[in-house]
Amino acid sequence: MDKLNSKYKEIAKKVDRLYNSPKVIYFKSGLSRFWSIIIIISVVLGIYFGFVGIRNQIKQNSFPDVLLAWYENDNGYLKLIPLNDIKIKLTYNDILLRRAKLPVNIALQNNDDERFDIVRVELQYDSSMSVISKARQLIPRKRGTIIYDHEIITLDNVDNFTPLATVDTLVFPLSIVMEDVIILSKEKIPDYWISTYISDKDSLFTERTITFTVKIFCENRPVLVGNMSIRISPDFQLIYPPVLDFNKVQITSKDIELFNGNLLDRFKTINHWTRAYLDTGGIIEYYFLSNKDSVLQLVLYDELIRRLNIDSNNDRMLDYVILDTDIDGFPDTKIEILGLYEIIDWDENAAKQ
Repeated sequence: MDKLNSKYKEIAKKVDRLYNSPKVIYFKSGLSRFWSIIIIISVVLGIYFGFVGIRNQIKQNSFPDVLLAWYENDNGYLKLIPLNDIKIKLTYNDILLRRAKLPVNIALQNNDDERFDIVRVELQYDSSMSVISKARQLIPRKRGTIIYDHEIITLDNVDNFTPLATVDTLVFPLSIVMEDVIILSKEKIPDYWISTYISDKDSLFTERTITFTVKIFCENRPVLVGNMSIRISPDFQLIYPPVLDFNKVQITSKDIELFNGNLLDRFKTINHWTRAYLDTGGIIEYYFLSNKDSVLQLVLYDELIRRLNIDSNNDRMLDYVILDTDIDGFPDTKIEILGLYEIIDWDENAAKQ
């Protein structure tokens, strides 16, 4: 009996050692740490994604941080210019059509901390303004406005400004006065110009401010709406007459013969006058000559031939100009006109300068 009891006691000790073995305790302890780490990671991820969700929600409810500026295209070089000093450049066609054209050059900078996708810009003008646009025109709900839609696609968050393509142009009527003027070059060779200036009666002669509405649409962000005001300076840059495209070519013996020949016997005189140039007191003498083949303008200064304008095919377009720049009685410069430049009969009253 004692042996049996001792046997049971030995078995009981083994069972007790099995359940209270350090390996089992270590396993229990290791299992608890594992789940603890899982729980901690889950809590951290929950907080993170909760924060990201809240942040995204805040972003979706916040307006995009966008800066607007005005830029100018100076012969292919883009540069920002102040909104309060915008000048209009008048071209040859603008002068003829009595109008001023101002390209709407808007640049945007993403000042936010992320890129904007699917960006659209709406420009809304007062209906009293004349607008030429290549953009998609929208139909406004209310009268009195003109709306054009511009699409950029993306707007990166960089330090540079992104120019909006110039597809809108504002057009203003102008009262333009042209005055014929004869000027002298530094070699004292007479030349004929048309001086152009803006009439005092025109509203654009004085400073003018234009305001239009800008709407910026970004994906998952509220629409940003604001007004942009620009001040047009009365200091117009006039480009008239058009800049001549020409080549200097070699003078031939035929040119010298024509320059010094007796043109008055070979051509019919259409217009002739002699007038003192008031600034210098020198005498300008002018002949407008023609025959069935060509038209000539012969210009003398103090009795010496200094200029011969040639229309070689009688189409009233200037083809060549022959000059005597060193006042030796012989031509030394010949200019071939490459573009279309109309020959204008000189008015003697233009020599009043």
